[in-house]
Amino acid sequence: MFVESVTEIELDCTDRVALRRASDLFTSLSNPIRLAIILRVMKREWSVNEMAFDIALSQSALSQHLGKLRAAGVVTTRRAGQTVYYRCESLTIARLLEQMNSFPYND
Repeated sequence: MFVESVTEIELDCTDRVALRRASDLFTSLSNPIRLAIILRVMKREWSVNEMAFDIALSQSALSQHLGKLRAAGVVTTRRAGQTVYYRCESLTIARLLEQMNSFPYND
């Protein structure tokens, strides 16, 4: 099935920089741990310590995932003293996740 209106797609298929950014975004979303991180930081800010405990992942491994999400522009940070808090306030990511939620995975 094709998109009903191709004009709704704003990504220029000849713009290699935009295509690379889009690809990086989808790559960041393709890992289950990073997806779990995104779902958490969309609801509230999390420190690495809190999230490592909640996800049951080492701080080192979690920091690597957060670095990739930060490089892709998915998460932002806020420092309070020695603690760094991560969050995602992107409406684009929220809309994308809503669409993913409605995807028929069992078909």
